[in-house]
Amino acid sequence: MLIISKTTKPKKFKKKVAEPTKVNKVSSEKIKESQKTEKLEAKLKKKKSKLNTETQSSVEHPAMKNRTFASNVFHQKYEEMDVEEQQSEKLLAKSTTQSNSIPDSLPQVGFTWGMAMEDLNLLKPNQDDSEDEEEEVEIKKVKPKLTKAEKLAAAKAEEARIRQAEDELLQNGEPVSPDGFDRMLLGQPNNSELWVKYMAYHLQATEIEKARSIARRALTVINIRNEEDRLNVWTSLLNLEHLYGTKESLQECLHEAVRCNDETKVYMNMMEIYAASAQIRDLESTVKLLLKKAGQTHSSVNIYLQCATLLLRLGQKDTARHILQRGLNNLPPAVHVTLITRFALAENKFGDASRAQALLEHTLTSYPARVDVWGVYVDMLVKSDRVDLGRQVIQRAVTQKLPPKKLKPLYMKWLKLEEQYGDAEAVENVKKEIEQYVRNSKNKW
Repeated sequence: MLIISKTTKPKKFKKKVAEPTKVNKVSSEKIKESQKTEKLEAKLKKKKSKLNTETQSSVEHPAMKNRTFASNVFHQKYEEMDVEEQQSEKLLAKSTTQSNSIPDSLPQVGFTWGMAMEDLNLLKPNQDDSEDEEEEVEIKKVKPKLTKAEKLAAAKAEEARIRQAEDELLQNGEPVSPDGFDRMLLGQPNNSELWVKYMAYHLQATEIEKARSIARRALTVINIRNEEDRLNVWTSLLNLEHLYGTKESLQECLHEAVRCNDETKVYMNMMEIYAASAQIRDLESTVKLLLKKAGQTHSSVNIYLQCATLLLRLGQKDTARHILQRGLNNLPPAVHVTLITRFALAENKFGDASRAQALLEHTLTSYPARVDVWGVYVDMLVKSDRVDLGRQVIQRAVTQKLPPKKLKPLYMKWLKLEEQYGDAEAVENVKKEIEQYVRNSKNKW
């Protein structure tokens, strides 16, 4: 048997309609009121149009040609329209008040039916944003303009602050930090003394590479025309390489310094460096090199004298005296007295005092009219605490047959010597000698 099953129709599910919320009710009431106001406005327009047509027909009708009757009819109709307009205005006012009474929490956009109140709360304006906007408005307020006196006072206060900051970087007028050195060098870029102090500052902290870089930086900053300042920096760099570098680095620096400066001055400064460290071999080799390049001019006297003085300082007396003899052979005769006199002073200081005295005595026997040599001789004896010998030399000097112009400075030196180291009786004797010479001389002073 066949079993026929009844076909069941599919159940239709009814869509659940969201219950109207308070917000939905408010919006529906607002729509109804707007529809009512639109209807009232339409009625008023129709009545106005009818009134106009009636008044025109009454004027054209023969029975209503009287103007008073037509005007009365017109006024009655117009009063009725005023009453209706007042009623419609009242209804509009009510609708506006109700619309204004709608809470601010209504969403502006994105509203959908069935939205929950929690979702509507998310659409409220954020209070923090409003506070931020108020702060931005306060910040954007324009600053009040300052007067001339206030601007001047502010500029003076700023200048005082900067000056105080600069003074903090200095100690006793000298910089004590890299920033202080940089600030001072901005105003004095060609000051070699300041650059050398900057190098010494880094050397005290054993920062040799920084000191070397400061020297190179100084050579690029200092103007080429300032030869003395550049030579001072080169000398400091040579001294740095001599103390902290190698022989190769010292030789490279020396050759570079010779190319960039006067080679005579560079070698003379290099001799000072070798003499300060008591390196006799290096000093003698530099002296030989320098004397080969020395000429036979008056300016070469300083080269011979410095070489001899440095050797005397290190105890190399024979080598120094040999240099004196070499100078007398090579230099012109006009420079011999100057060379012997200055060498005698170095001999008296670093060598043999009696030998220095003999050199000057020999010079004065050959050149008795050299008043400057007499003065140098007396000063040398006085400074070496041989006042009696100095007094004897000056008494012998005034007995020379010299013109009054040359004898005057010798008498004045004798008077000063007695005033400083003698007594009152010695001073009176010198004055008597001067008076007697004045009486005997034919020419007045």
